[in-house]
Order: sequence, then C-alpha cells, then structure tokens
Amino acid sequence: MYLKRASKAIEDNVLKKTKEVNLRLGIRTEIDLKVYLRLNKDSTLVITETGQVGMTILTDQELINMVTNGKAVLIRDEIKI
Repeated sequence: MYLKRASKAIEDNVLKKTKEVNLRLGIRTEIDLKVYLRLNKDSTLVITETGQVGMTILTDQELINMVTNGKAVLIRDEIKI
C-alpha cells in the first residue's frame, strides 16, 4: 500500500467529520491526525468496494512508528506500507 498526504481541503473535511462522530460516540480525538490517500503501485487512487477513495488517518507518532519499525518506507512524497 502506498500513501500520499491528502490536500488541506480534503484533510480538513475528513477530520471535521471524524471529530463530530467521535464526539457523538464519546471517543477522544487525537490532535495530530493526518489524512493520507491510499494509492496503487502506479500512483492511482485506491477505490474501495463502495466506490469511495481509500484513505487512512494516522497520528504523527503512528507514522513515525511505522517508519522506524520498518513497516513503511518513504518514497518521495509518498509512503509505502
């Protein structure tokens, strides 16, 4: 799986919705969340079975842990997992 940081507009929209859902469910929302688009090896967007663009939300620490544990490799402006 490859990841690319989502644009500010996409990230703001996704994180706003995430915070609203978490608030309703009483779940704490991390403050350093980042939204990443999931990409195929050819850099096209991953489309889910429901037709949505594949995304993942990670904290800075989660991303750092993935890189330091060898689970992710930085490739230019993309991240391979």
